[in-house]
Amino acid sequence: MTARPRLGALWAACLTLAACSSSEPGRPDVVLIVLDTLRVDRTSLVDESLDTMPFLAEWARGAVQFEDASSTSSWTAPAVASLFTGVYPNQHGVDVGVWLFERLRRARPELRLKALPRDLETLPEVMRAAGYTTFGIADNPNISAEEGFSRGFDHFASADYRGGAEVNGLLAEWLPAIRAAEPAFVYLHYMDPHWPYHGHGEPRAANPERSPRVEEVARYDAELRFLDTRLREAFAMLSLGDDAIVIVASDHGEELYERGDAMEHRQHGFQLYDELVRVLLLVRDPERAPNGARVRAPVSLVDVLPTLQEILGAPRSAQVAGSSVVPLYTQGEAPVAPRALFVLRREVAEADRRLQAVREDNWKYIRTESDTGLTEELYDLTVDPGERDDRSQREPDRLARLRERWRSFDQAAPRWDAEVVRQELTPEQADRLRTLGYVDDSEAPTP
Repeated sequence: MTARPRLGALWAACLTLAACSSSEPGRPDVVLIVLDTLRVDRTSLVDESLDTMPFLAEWARGAVQFEDASSTSSWTAPAVASLFTGVYPNQHGVDVGVWLFERLRRARPELRLKALPRDLETLPEVMRAAGYTTFGIADNPNISAEEGFSRGFDHFASADYRGGAEVNGLLAEWLPAIRAAEPAFVYLHYMDPHWPYHGHGEPRAANPERSPRVEEVARYDAELRFLDTRLREAFAMLSLGDDAIVIVASDHGEELYERGDAMEHRQHGFQLYDELVRVLLLVRDPERAPNGARVRAPVSLVDVLPTLQEILGAPRSAQVAGSSVVPLYTQGEAPVAPRALFVLRREVAEADRRLQAVREDNWKYIRTESDTGLTEELYDLTVDPGERDDRSQREPDRLARLRERWRSFDQAAPRWDAEVVRQELTPEQADRLRTLGYVDDSEAPTP
């Protein structure tokens, strides 16, 4: 599509004024932390009886906690692309992340990736245009330079995730440069608690007296506890000032055998139920919410970019589909009109299989499109938060309204063309993807 005006040009003009000068005293540092595969209901923030993340729970007391935050996908690349751009996966086009087919792995290790469209301005570009020195460290291979996630960073590194401490190790090396920056924007992406679970205190051997789900939850919770210690270390290293803006989010959740004991009911497969798409979202905004707050209204990862723009006084980008959540904790929730939120997932093994979900007024509509046709589900999250009672046959009018909500949005939403990137891999890199669960053993063709 035709490129829209880039926000960077507006900021470049603004920076000629004293009010926007990067040397303006007191401009806060900004930190964005993404916790990969963090399932919010397994944290101490939601369930105080859990001891999984005591440090983060204590820190969050001074932050705005969004109790009903949704991802835009159940996969890292499309979700973080939405967080970075403020638009949904069907708009930015990064609907397929790192995935390697076994047939191609044997023939020639090669990835075919979708990269962020260059006509879409990214969050680090917004921050750099605002006068920030930008730093990014990610240990998920889905967050790579090849996919465009490094664009806008003055310093960017992809760590090789092997079970923890990779991000903090690089952060320690960069601390002198971060402290010298006035101001600094720091993005940290922790892959814990992504599969494979490393135990971190849990016995390596399975306990035959525990069910598969209890065993899986125990090992997953151990990952959360380990991640919590990494976060404590990172905050100590950063030594953030009282005025620092901090956003902590997860990209998606994790399935822990809720839908059955089969192996396909674990990790984050082709589903859009809330155990996969409900996410953590915390905003530390000392000026507007010095004592923190709790917000019940539904919000989405597409809201992160416009929220940060409002906090910093930056002009809202024309590309953004999300909304700033600042009014939710400064003006109360009543003035905010009900809105529809969208979640999408593409099945990489079957190119024509797609999932879409619409969330509105505590109802959730899920549709599956494939070569064999369309299937639809409808859930009332007020009485059925586990999404067990499909009401699509009993609520035809509501089903039709939410189906139309999706159709209207999908047809009207502006789109940008994602770039297709090919990346050759060494056999060792291909084996690393297998360890992380990013290899498909089928003979399906690449999408």
